[in-house]
Amino acid sequence: MKIPCIALFVSLAATAQLADPALIPTVVFNFSELKYGAVPPVLHDGVLSFSSNETQTTSSQLPKSYSLAKGMKLEIDLAKQLKVLVNYQGGIRPHAQVVASIANTSSWHTAVITFEPRGYALTLSIDNGLVEKVPLDSEYVNKDEFMPIIGSSSLATHTERGLNADIRRIAVTSPYDPNPQNVATIKPTTPMAGGKPVEHFTICAVNNRHLAFPGFAVLPNGDWAAVFREGEAHVCPYGRICIVYSKDKGHHWSAPICIADSASDLRDPSIHTLPDGRILVTHGGWNSWMHYDNTKKRFPSETEYIKQAGPQNFGGSFYLFSSDGGQTWTKSKSLPGFAPHGPCVADGLFYQPTISVRNGRRLVQMVIGNANATEWKGPYPIADIPQNNPLDFQEPHTTKLSDGTLVTAIREPNFGFMYISFSKDGGVTWSEPNKTPVRGFPPHLLQLRDGRLLATYGYRYYPYGVRACLSSDGGRTWDIEHEIIIQNNGLDIDLGYPVTVQLQDGSFVTVYYHQTSERPTCFIEGARWQIGKN
Repeated sequence: MKIPCIALFVSLAATAQLADPALIPTVVFNFSELKYGAVPPVLHDGVLSFSSNETQTTSSQLPKSYSLAKGMKLEIDLAKQLKVLVNYQGGIRPHAQVVASIANTSSWHTAVITFEPRGYALTLSIDNGLVEKVPLDSEYVNKDEFMPIIGSSSLATHTERGLNADIRRIAVTSPYDPNPQNVATIKPTTPMAGGKPVEHFTICAVNNRHLAFPGFAVLPNGDWAAVFREGEAHVCPYGRICIVYSKDKGHHWSAPICIADSASDLRDPSIHTLPDGRILVTHGGWNSWMHYDNTKKRFPSETEYIKQAGPQNFGGSFYLFSSDGGQTWTKSKSLPGFAPHGPCVADGLFYQPTISVRNGRRLVQMVIGNANATEWKGPYPIADIPQNNPLDFQEPHTTKLSDGTLVTAIREPNFGFMYISFSKDGGVTWSEPNKTPVRGFPPHLLQLRDGRLLATYGYRYYPYGVRACLSSDGGRTWDIEHEIIIQNNGLDIDLGYPVTVQLQDGSFVTVYYHQTSERPTCFIEGARWQIGKN
């Protein structure tokens, strides 16, 4: 599966440098004026050439800072380009992004990125054709100091996304307001499902703590349980796995109880009620904060400890089993595979999808374990993404249909669309993953009692929230025209990882992590909802 796309990464990052009070309305920059990153692009015959690989990323920064509240238009003439990614960044994660594909890579194209001050909107157009328009959070638009970075998300030596293209012109217009009379903003409507409002409820919220990546299950005694990661931030050394219980179907919840912790970052738990009555909790762990320069510097003591103790001694993935309703837990040995939503449990086996990176290639694979997770077969290949391909397969989830077909959904964050692969022989061989119209990640799959397949996913596009989509043919086609909005009032993209369970009465409970303008610290939320009959 080869798609020869190359990424253009334009980041607007906050800067402490004061803005020039006399902003020039229109500036065409001389490339010698730019501030170059740790690995500078190459200037030759008036063309600035950017490149990116596994070890280094070229980057540069405009010499002026701008006020997005006053509006801004950024024009870039570029070549050798199939994909443009525009990323508005207010921290270590993006707050809005738009993606475009360019069919003709043999000629020059003009990408125009505008930030409209009244509509709080980011717009991307290619060669005068509108690609996408998304609103921005007013909290970030109203900040005054922003400086565009070309080629990467920072001026560091290497970042995860980079640019392989030539640029011959960079121009900025600011202040910029294409329609000063347009003061409308986009506001979320009340989510509806099955003709009724979606009911939202808080499962766990702790002041000044980042709660995320939940799992949810109905236990053998009828109690509800949710697991999640508790930490200081999205990426930090303090991640631990906690569980909460409810005895009245989600109306009241216990205080969180830690069931797994280490000197490093544990994350991405799931919980499952097994056919034999046991309860399974899965989780992963890695030295996450040491992967990013800014977070590594933020936690110097913890970083140095891991270095001294040996980074290889931390991380891995584990299964925790309970035979007494979640009161005590036994821990498995480290597993050969992991994904946030855990395994598909069927036929007395654990079908565990997983990802790995080998020689620059990103692999999606299946490993199959026995009932005690002590013996494993595989890995069996699902997808193989070659180096320099813009697709970035991550965080798969697998379910088994009533006809025996195994279905694996795969997260692809760069373009945002869910990919699907099928196995008819118990997970040994798989079809080539197909792109679906479902845009959101990571996906969770559930076959309903009426046979339809439900995908639930975080929606990290405005309005931020959680959505779901149905398939009536086992995942081959998806009814995106009737996409279900479960939540739509998120503060930014730090939300999601939903998991959905169908209750005995046919209704649904979806559990995810969330943050809103009223509650800006990430918490665990649930939603009760229903859908119409097939």
